[in-house]
Amino acid sequence: SILGSLLLFLPLSFCLVQSDALSSTHWPASRYAKEAQLAATLVAQAVQLCQAIQTPHGTTATTYKDDDTPVTVIDYAIQAYIAARLQQEFPTDSLWAEEQDLVSLQQQNPILAEMVVDMIKKNFLGHQDHDAAFPQDMFEAMLQPMTSKSETENNIQPHPQHRVWILDPIDGTQGLMNHQEYAVGLALRDEQGDLVVGVLGNPSRRYPVMVAVQKHGIRFWHQDTWMRLEETHDDEHHSSRSYKNWSQHQENYKNVFPSANDDKATMPWNHHSTTVGRDYPPYLLSRPKNKGSPLPFGPHCPPVQLCCGSLVKYFAVARGEVAGLIQYQDHVKSWDHAPGILCVQEAGGSVRDGLGHSVQITGKQFGIAKGIVACAPSTSHH
Repeated sequence: SILGSLLLFLPLSFCLVQSDALSSTHWPASRYAKEAQLAATLVAQAVQLCQAIQTPHGTTATTYKDDDTPVTVIDYAIQAYIAARLQQEFPTDSLWAEEQDLVSLQQQNPILAEMVVDMIKKNFLGHQDHDAAFPQDMFEAMLQPMTSKSETENNIQPHPQHRVWILDPIDGTQGLMNHQEYAVGLALRDEQGDLVVGVLGNPSRRYPVMVAVQKHGIRFWHQDTWMRLEETHDDEHHSSRSYKNWSQHQENYKNVFPSANDDKATMPWNHHSTTVGRDYPPYLLSRPKNKGSPLPFGPHCPPVQLCCGSLVKYFAVARGEVAGLIQYQDHVKSWDHAPGILCVQEAGGSVRDGLGHSVQITGKQFGIAKGIVACAPSTSHH
């Protein structure tokens, strides 16, 4: 069959990360071990692809979507490849992914589609010759994304007995283009609608692949080894060094978050100057500029800047580099949040909506009451 023969054309030398190496680590001891291992492999491959292709002058072959956000040939290539691999391993699952499939891309931008196919040949099949024959059955598999089995409407849920993978091939493409942070995100939602596997890949980090499995915590996949969070202490965002010990000053932060009965609390935004990490906790903010760019703690307590995209912010929260993330939007896309939500939760943090309720991924795009608040492990109990 098309799917059954997919890997017959994948030489061992092509695999950037071998899935059997992952399975030899014996983590996690979960019913979702196979899914976690494959997801970690795919995200690690995508990360290495980004690192290998990115040039000092940024990436080329960029187009812009209807919302004026950029998308590159790398976005499309990663999505097409991961979709095909997931389809082969879990043919009854569905997929929600950010970018359009290759069929639509060929119709709208045949030149870009040809570049995507060429990138897949060179980086995933090992064919360096542009004119090398592309196996027809593999080409057809790439043109049959799992989205064909899921719903076309944004807010319709899959059949309750079906699982769905949620993929953002590159969240924060602007970061890829400008050599800032960005992330690859992949998550699995089970038949009950719960997130059970979440993987974040941040190519700018020393330990780029964070893997979360429901009720099994998080690990980092690095050089064929699973690592615990505490083993990756030397991996931090470059700008976080100035407030890396922020959690030691949490007593000071009571001024920012006074109790309801504390009428004498002195709010730091009444001060003339404040220092992030000392007077108030470092936090990240995703705020709609068309609504006045609200600052929740006032102008003297501005957020830490971290570009680009939502998933890199979840990555930083899960690592405990910042106290949390506030997302103001009340209508969001599943791929911008699902992998990050599970990573933060399994790291020991919490993710709630603005009313304090748990966040449920109910569709490709879904409404959320008064935004999302994600708290780092060291702050989630406050």
